[in-house]
Amino acid sequence: MLLYVIVLILITAVALWQKQKKTTFASSGEKQELASDNVRSLDHALVCQDKSIIILYGSQTGTAEEYARRLARNLHDDYSIAAEVADIEDFDASSLNEVATKNSRTGRRVLVCFILATYGDGEPTDSTASFYQDLTTIETKDEGGDFPLRALHYIAFGLGNNTYEKFNFMVRSFDEHLQRLGATRLSARGEGDDGLGTLDEDFLAWKDETLVEVASHLHAKKSDKTFASPYEIVEKPELTIDSDGVFLGGRKATELGNNGFLVGPFDGKNSYLAPLGYSKQLFAPTCDRDCLHIEFDISGTNLSYETGDHLGVLPTNPDAEVQRMLMVLGLSTKGNTVITISEKVGSGAKVFIAEPTTYSTILRYKLDICGKVSREICGALAAMAPNAEVKAHMIQLAADRNLFHSTVTSRCLNLAQFLEIASNGLPWSSLPFSFLLSCLAPLQPRYYSISSSGQASPKTIHITTAVKDELLGKPNPSRFLGLTTNYLKGLTIANNGNREVSPNRTLLPSPGIQNLPRMVAVHVRRSNFRLPASSHTPIIMIGPGTGVAPFRAFMQDRRLLATNQTQKLGMSILFTGSQNRAKDYIYADEWEDLKAVLGNDFQMHTAFSRESAEKVYVQHRMLEVKEQLFDLIHNKKAWIYICGDAAHMAKDVNTALVDIVAGGKGFATKDAVNYITNLKDSGRMHEDIW
Repeated sequence: MLLYVIVLILITAVALWQKQKKTTFASSGEKQELASDNVRSLDHALVCQDKSIIILYGSQTGTAEEYARRLARNLHDDYSIAAEVADIEDFDASSLNEVATKNSRTGRRVLVCFILATYGDGEPTDSTASFYQDLTTIETKDEGGDFPLRALHYIAFGLGNNTYEKFNFMVRSFDEHLQRLGATRLSARGEGDDGLGTLDEDFLAWKDETLVEVASHLHAKKSDKTFASPYEIVEKPELTIDSDGVFLGGRKATELGNNGFLVGPFDGKNSYLAPLGYSKQLFAPTCDRDCLHIEFDISGTNLSYETGDHLGVLPTNPDAEVQRMLMVLGLSTKGNTVITISEKVGSGAKVFIAEPTTYSTILRYKLDICGKVSREICGALAAMAPNAEVKAHMIQLAADRNLFHSTVTSRCLNLAQFLEIASNGLPWSSLPFSFLLSCLAPLQPRYYSISSSGQASPKTIHITTAVKDELLGKPNPSRFLGLTTNYLKGLTIANNGNREVSPNRTLLPSPGIQNLPRMVAVHVRRSNFRLPASSHTPIIMIGPGTGVAPFRAFMQDRRLLATNQTQKLGMSILFTGSQNRAKDYIYADEWEDLKAVLGNDFQMHTAFSRESAEKVYVQHRMLEVKEQLFDLIHNKKAWIYICGDAAHMAKDVNTALVDIVAGGKGFATKDAVNYITNLKDSGRMHEDIW
């Protein structure tokens, strides 16, 4: 019997040793087997890709992914460290334990990086939610009584907005849980603040400090490499834009036939090409600004939405900016030249596009050429400058954060504008097109509050958007045009035969509006901005300007209930307004119709800030009826909704709510603040602000 036990122990020990040996020193064939065995394992990803660091991003709009890829590029260029970049939704939090265990057993030095956006007021992004939920449930001690992640090292950077109470909550919570489990963070936790407009500079400051710590941990030395793109571009003179298989930007959703319906799932990676069914200008002709009401047709698909959801719209870059970039690069005559893009061996770069395409197509449909410029690229640009003077200017900008802000960031210059101004119109002929593939983010969808009811209009989705067109920066301002709102404006011009919206204030996606396809790539993003389950519950809605969009949808829901006489309605109070009721007050006729249908169950309070010597805003109107609001909030358990500008309006409305509660309860201000915080935590107060 004793001999049997000894033999069994020896067999088990050998098996464990073989398993450990196999995982640590896997051959190429074994790596493929490991990957197929557990595709959601972080350790398998590290082993199979021969990487010592994996960068996980949790992104809602694409910025976190962009930062993850920039960090990976810096690790490769500065320290010859190859990093794996991956979406956090592709992995399970439980596999962190496997990484830590292998580190402990083998003495290897691997690292996990988290770059995480906080969505809304402290919520995980869609892609982060599952991983985060799993992380919070991992036991603090393992079966042996030790911290399970004691051999795990990590770094972390968060993307947040200080206008929200739970600023950068996701990265802070990840950090807290990882340390609770015994993990060790290298360098300080990074926190970027989009509310202050310093997100990119916050990332650069964290990255520069963290790279040194990472290199030390991985025993890597800084290299003296110059810019080397991970992509290779080859022109194909034997092909033309009429050749078969050449991609020219015909974005088409993956559509599978199912009884005549187009099926998805439709999301940020697979948008539905929705026909633009109807569009109109909401502001008066006398207004010097534009605001659009747009309706997309989703009939014939299984695409659905709920009241309060958001619509993602994938824009097309305007032709004027495509041509500007081609001119800056000295490619003005080569826009339609067919090219292939391949990833250099060992670069670790993801496939950019598999089919042959053209320079113009990449600039129009694939890259965010209208996005903001990062100071980070100035050093690389110096080596490609058209002359010594421009080179010196680039070096100066790279080293001076304040100069870069006043020269570039405050004016919202895009890359082509920046290069054009910096060189005084000289082409950057030494700047390779592949540089753009490395430094510019992919074109991403922009999100809008849906202004229609999923119950009342299940086959159409409405959005309401103000067109961004303004002069920015002093003393030499530049004209800034919002990419997606001007794209939608161009489509509205085409859709309406140029009747309602004058084209002189927009840059169109194509050379002529007659060429515009009236199909838009869209998808629905779920939201927690929801009406109460019971229609008896009173609601208080605050949304000036286009912030009224989701409340139009809310009231369509309640109107439907009233029309069908299915349920008794609680009180609905709306605070909205604009600068001038004759010029930019939107949906005025609809509000009057609602009053007629709902009677005393619907009240409106409007504020028009430019109609009197003293500016009046929605928070002032709230204080005029503070007793009624306090009664609804405290005694009748009303739900509160705020939508619109985060920087000013949302803060002022929150202050007004604190004053209302303090006055009604006889509270000190700090107690009233806690009262409002409890409303948010309990789900009775929601914000959809930007």
